[in-house]
Amino acid sequence: MRRQASVLLVAVGGLAVAALVLPLPNVGAATGFVSGEHPTGIAALAATELLIWVVLLVGVAVVLTRTLGNVRPRLLSARVLVGVMLTIGVAVLGVGVARHSSNAYSMCCGSISQARQQLANAP
Repeated sequence: MRRQASVLLVAVGGLAVAALVLPLPNVGAATGFVSGEHPTGIAALAATELLIWVVLLVGVAVVLTRTLGNVRPRLLSARVLVGVMLTIGVAVLGVGVARHSSNAYSMCCGSISQARQQLANAP
C-alpha cells in the first residue's frame, strides 16, 4: 500500500511539474505544423509540447495502471520504462527552457557596436 501511495504521489507531482514548466499546447498551431502549413517557431514549439504532453500522459497512465492495478504486461521491462520516463522528464525540461528563453530577443550576428558603425557609415 505504501508503494502505491508513493507511486501515485510521484505521478501527480510529475504532472504538476510538467504543468508548471509546459503550458497547455496551442492545438491549432500544432495541427497547422503537422498538416503542412508554413512552419513557424511557435508552431514547432506547439507541436513539440503536444507530443510531450501526449507521451507524458500515456507514460503516467501505464505506470499507474501497472502499479495500482497490478497489471504486468510483458511488453516493457522496468528498466526500459524508467528510461522512457527519464527521457520524457528531460524532454519536458528542455522544451520548457526553450519556450521560456524563446520569448527574449537575442542578437544573431554581430554586436551593438558593429550595428552603430554600420549605421554611421550608411549613406
